[in-house]
Amino acid sequence: MPLSTVPEPFALQTAIQLRQRQRHELVAPGAVDAKYSQGGLVDIEYTVQYLQLRHGATVPALRTRIRSPPCRHSTRLTLISATVYQTLHDAYVFLRHLIDALRLASGQAHDLVLPAVDTDAFIFLARRMGYWEEQGTPAQLAHTIAHHMQQAARLYDAYCLYEGA
Repeated sequence: MPLSTVPEPFALQTAIQLRQRQRHELVAPGAVDAKYSQGGLVDIEYTVQYLQLRHGATVPALRTRIRSPPCRHSTRLTLISATVYQTLHDAYVFLRHLIDALRLASGQAHDLVLPAVDTDAFIFLARRMGYWEEQGTPAQLAHTIAHHMQQAARLYDAYCLYEGA
């Protein structure tokens, strides 16, 4: 019997369940992980990958390995608006910068948990991110982190949870 050349359809519900497991198993209760918490870097990556998988069969330009969210072809092809693209892009760039600063501040590549805002560790992180002199105070960094993570979570929900339902 010949092997089928038709690929299996993408199992979005399986991907959503995996993402939920990551949030519950890789993030301690009450902690905010820049990569795995709701609105973290992984939410952006899942959103982009979902868009690529959902539309890639009919839009060859989306079949790319570029990890920068989402590839510019998505906006040109009106799969997402320029505003959504910019929001995802800005959150992605900010969170990559935050993760790099966390790694330098902690001296560890794996611990991406944000320190509490009222600690010396957060003040040190704010300085690494340029929020001491150039961009404002540690409180402003906390606000910017929350903003980008809320936007990433909102778009993940919109494109992966609701659109895929």
